[in-house]
Amino acid sequence: MEESFEQLSMFLNSKNVTLVAVTKTKKPQEIIKVYDQGHRIFGENKVQELIEKYEALPKDIEWHLVGHLQTNKVKTVVPLVTLIHSVDSWKLLEEIEKQSAHINRITEILIQVHIAEEESKYGLTIEDARKLLAAAISVPYPAGVKKAGIPMPAICMRVAKVPCGIRSTSNSPANNCRSNSAFSPT
Repeated sequence: MEESFEQLSMFLNSKNVTLVAVTKTKKPQEIIKVYDQGHRIFGENKVQELIEKYEALPKDIEWHLVGHLQTNKVKTVVPLVTLIHSVDSWKLLEEIEKQSAHINRITEILIQVHIAEEESKYGLTIEDARKLLAAAISVPYPAGVKKAGIPMPAICMRVAKVPCGIRSTSNSPANNCRSNSAFSPT
């Protein structure tokens, strides 16, 4: 496992791709094996499991929340993570901004766009995502979204669990899927 993990890491690094090891259902003893091989970026999809793993594992781990986030749990999550992959409403974005500002930090986000046919999946419609981005561009950026030199948040579209980005080439977001792309207002 060590050799294959090291080879995978080298390959992904050469392509400027970040590997997020999702820890869903894994115990800290299992996670530490990957950590001991040098990996430091982990994702969790449940807030309670994130809290337990954060407390049990080394503090130099960069945690991402990859699952659905309820507004009432933002205050607990923001101090633990560097990236929230599942922002699916303006209300949630505002709460992340509020809690981030409260502890004087920037929390990166991905906006989740629902394009699946399944009703059980979360995310904004493409039209609502465009409206959210247009509104975000038109107002001063709160502490959690943009400060001098910090770009707009990236956008994540979930298509068969393959993330991609939306990139704008003008002032309105286009629905172009490019790896490692981020929304840009220009």
